[in-house]
Amino acid sequence: MLASCAPTKYLPKDLAASLDGVAVLAPLSYVDFQAEDNQFYPDDSLSAISQDILVEALMESSLPVKKFIPVDYLALGQSFENTVASLEMVQPKQVPYMNIPPEIDKLLEAAGERYGVLVFNTGFVRDLKGFRREVAKDVAATVVTTALAVLLGGGVTTYGVPVKNVSRMFAVIYDAQENKAVYFNNTLNANEERNPLDPSDVRKQVDYLFSPIVKAAR
Repeated sequence: MLASCAPTKYLPKDLAASLDGVAVLAPLSYVDFQAEDNQFYPDDSLSAISQDILVEALMESSLPVKKFIPVDYLALGQSFENTVASLEMVQPKQVPYMNIPPEIDKLLEAAGERYGVLVFNTGFVRDLKGFRREVAKDVAATVVTTALAVLLGGGVTTYGVPVKNVSRMFAVIYDAQENKAVYFNNTLNANEERNPLDPSDVRKQVDYLFSPIVKAAR
């Protein structure tokens, strides 16, 4: 996977100074399982595990977390899930014009909190047998094409090793007082070949997501 060099974050200059505490809203995770047939299958169990790991990582992050707010995605409906998932399409320049979703506004006001952190995570884990098979195929292809290149007097050609896991995250901080989004970041410029079920990988991605605001607050 190639990382983009486009800007991924939005951080107002005065936000870090005013951010004295945040509430962590239950994140949303979509994790697929890539089977031996190389097809991707949505997996509710893996998604739930990923969500639990992400909650722990957020609560233990360097953000000034005050409390955790559960989000009943089933009760709020598919349209709200779609709203959260749409963070994947957000461009940093759009953030100043993003209103707070009414569902999140109500949750924050009910909890008596001004700022709420919401993270959307999407990714997949690969079947180990299938992964090893793809690696073997790539190695064989590399050997053949390299040999041909040498015989023909050309350069060396190599094939990429298949990605084993992917974890991609998008984070936003909402301000219930101003009724808008005030921070955004994603992992598109970071290493996303991580396991969404590995606590260490998830913590590293969470640290990356919020490192700009943590550093600005120092």
